[in-house]
Amino acid sequence: MKLFVINIIFLLSVYQIAVAQEMMLEAHEGDVFNAWQVDFQNHGQYILKFPDSFTAFSVLISVSGHFDEISVTVSGKAVGLIPFGEDEVMFSDSLQVSDIVFTGKAINEITISFSQNIGRIFIHTYHAGKVYLPEYHLEENFSGIDCSKPLMVDQDQWRSGLTPPIVKPTYTLTAHIVIHHSAGSNTSVNHLEDVRNIYLYHTKTLGWDDIGYNFLIARDGTIYSGRDGQGWMEDDFVKGAHFCGKNTNTMGICLLGEYSVSLPTPQALFSLKKLILWKCHKDQLNPLDSALHPPGSDTALLLPVICGHRDGCSTECPGTAAYVLLPSLRSEVDS
Repeated sequence: MKLFVINIIFLLSVYQIAVAQEMMLEAHEGDVFNAWQVDFQNHGQYILKFPDSFTAFSVLISVSGHFDEISVTVSGKAVGLIPFGEDEVMFSDSLQVSDIVFTGKAINEITISFSQNIGRIFIHTYHAGKVYLPEYHLEENFSGIDCSKPLMVDQDQWRSGLTPPIVKPTYTLTAHIVIHHSAGSNTSVNHLEDVRNIYLYHTKTLGWDDIGYNFLIARDGTIYSGRDGQGWMEDDFVKGAHFCGKNTNTMGICLLGEYSVSLPTPQALFSLKKLILWKCHKDQLNPLDSALHPPGSDTALLLPVICGHRDGCSTECPGTAAYVLLPSLRSEVDS
């Protein structure tokens, strides 16, 4: 365990320096992932300065704590901490995890405030960086709607330099296509790094074998292959981790961005429609149909074949603005 002393400043109401504490590095992987332990003696406002920059982070607190008692400011902008809602978290039975927060640019400082004495927290920082990708003629995805498989960025390309998954994936047929949003920035242009940071968040913080989604779609329409079939199976048949512990017979697609109010871009929606059309044609799924999920369960829900994350889980995902588009999406795919 490596100990780092960093500058953590407690601000009184008159903004005087009151204490300086130590931040302990619990785990790390090169420059791309760090897990920090921070102990606070009092409630109040703190400036946390880190020795390395990062482009995304998450916060872990005791299961007895409440994220609504914590305020975080990044580059002068307040960001909300949302508890992660899935059931597959394997990091610790005694901790609850926030959703990943994208910073929009490389930073090494955040301001954090507590209305109650929070004690110990953990902060995980991610800086996956960019990698070279071969030239993709993405205009081919936008040249027309047909049933062919759209162009995608392969995992071996976007995951370059990161630790690949080693556990053999689990096969599952698809009965439901589940739409998500990443709840990240709608102004980010670093889509590749966002995907890489999500991979780190899912594998390092949540303890999953691989990224949770089967596919991710950037705001420019780029489609990224998600869960890796590793040569054992096609990626769309890999059982993911995205539907509150009920992932059998599902395929998850994540739209990068936050769509509670704002609409997904036309490029992202076009790629989403093309991806779903290919899947429905290949697997002979009726986009207007519904089916019970999970099948055979006493608590099964009747869900549309093309559904939103919120249809089966306690969440607002994929955001209201995206969710209300699903009926028209089903009709367009059917036609």
